[in-house]
Amino acid sequence: MSETKYLVTRDSLQSMIINASPELKVKLVGRALVVLFNKQTESEKQVADTNVDNMEGFTSGDAYSGTLSAKSYLKYGTLKDWQLEKWLKVNRRGVMRIAKYWRQLDKAAKEKVVKRVDRVTFEGTNHQDRVERPKVVTNTGRNSAPVDYVKGVFA
Repeated sequence: MSETKYLVTRDSLQSMIINASPELKVKLVGRALVVLFNKQTESEKQVADTNVDNMEGFTSGDAYSGTLSAKSYLKYGTLKDWQLEKWLKVNRRGVMRIAKYWRQLDKAAKEKVVKRVDRVTFEGTNHQDRVERPKVVTNTGRNSAPVDYVKGVFA
């Protein structure tokens, strides 16, 4: 087994969504939209547009619907059918709209893993400086983590 470079890839994200139950699809897409929404600047969140070219959050073409969908998911815990369909729509190259953000989602997944490891405590004493960051490995030899592990990271 070798150390993997990515927790989330375009293919692993699409595969995870395709193979998920309808309820899990809503949760996966909704949580991904919230991750991207949280990467928007405060002014971008307010106007539902992209006005800073920082390679974070939604692209300008997705900013309005992404902001509405993320806010809707945060408020109601679900997405409307049209919202889910929009983010699962496949482009000419066979890539779902949500999957084009896989690099940002991978970065967020890695940050979440590190935060979990940093909170590890033993017998009530915090040993953050002794805990090593995890080396995430794949069972398949491919360049992505097992789907069950990635689902846990987005939960």
